[in-house]
Amino acid sequence: MPNRHYPSWRLNVEVDAAAKGHLPIAMASPRHYLIEYKPWSIWYKDIKMSTNIRKDIYEIVHAYNAKTYWESARHTSREIVNLVDWEGIDTSMKEVPRHQNTFVTKHVVGMCGIGKFLKRWKERETVECPQCLTPVEDSVHVWRCPHPKASALWYRSVDNLMIWMENINTSWDIMDAVQTYLHSWMTDTSPNVDIPEDLLSAISAQDMIDWGVSLKAGCQMSGQLLNTDTTHFSAHSVPEKGGW
Repeated sequence: MPNRHYPSWRLNVEVDAAAKGHLPIAMASPRHYLIEYKPWSIWYKDIKMSTNIRKDIYEIVHAYNAKTYWESARHTSREIVNLVDWEGIDTSMKEVPRHQNTFVTKHVVGMCGIGKFLKRWKERETVECPQCLTPVEDSVHVWRCPHPKASALWYRSVDNLMIWMENINTSWDIMDAVQTYLHSWMTDTSPNVDIPEDLLSAISAQDMIDWGVSLKAGCQMSGQLLNTDTTHFSAHSVPEKGGW
């Protein structure tokens, strides 16, 4: 504690001056030394991170909070959140321009140009959908809007998705299942499709995640579903085409 007869501001000045005086010495004689070809070793839960340290540290710092957010936002469990192929999302997000990443992120959390927020931002008079007049237009309603124009756009988009999946040699069973389950999610009806036995577990995992977020998150797909297609892709070996 500072002496009551010695002003605290003077102590602050002296400490600041001492720090500045030490800075040139510290810069000229650093206490940390680089070992050629080998950075300082960093350990997390008894696992040494020796390569791609930046990615590992970023994941350790942010992954827990991100998954906790999804648990709360989706009212689900960590087990279901862990079913998502997060590495696949990471790869996809890095392959598109930053402005698309921003759009996807805002749409995923529902904070985008929809009635719910446009009214709050004083851009609209009401929160209802301007096409079908549903009382509240949120990000999910954008996909499920029953207005003929919205429905036509939906079916056209799913058709384009099927063309893309066919072009990369996706299993026909997976294509049929994805198309059927997406349409059933959009119309809020039960899917009517025969699922092959080797796909049941993967489809069940995606059911738990929710087919709707597979769209909003620019592919919040289950790792099992993607792995099943990878198995098909390997079996049919088409080197000029990539997978999901």
